[in-house]
Amino acid sequence: MTPKKAYDDQWRHAEDRGIQWSFTYDEWLEMWLVSGKWHLRGRKPEEFCMCRYGDTGPYSYRNCFIATNEENQRQRWEGREKITNPLAAEIIDMYLTTDYSQYEVGKIFNVDQSYVSRIVNKKRKKTA
Repeated sequence: MTPKKAYDDQWRHAEDRGIQWSFTYDEWLEMWLVSGKWHLRGRKPEEFCMCRYGDTGPYSYRNCFIATNEENQRQRWEGREKITNPLAAEIIDMYLTTDYSQYEVGKIFNVDQSYVSRIVNKKRKKTA
């Protein structure tokens, strides 16, 4: 995959998730090249991705860093409350009975869109 295609894909993915994109192509490419990890990009736990500090805010030169997918996932859930089954039921109910997107439901319940997706698609680890 060319760097330009990777940039366009990441920009579109951020847009689909409702996350602001403030990178120019040159800034984005510089971050990857300076990291020395461009050739190690990927989706496997040991491969590298672009992460946002605290998994919040825009994708921007000041708010991003390069780390493994495993580290990104660990930081994403650090300090977050576990979602109990009754709360998961509320999340599912809101998603199914309103016009809210997964992203909007996540904002209401203070969880990521990806977590709402796992709850709605019954792919999360159940707690209490």
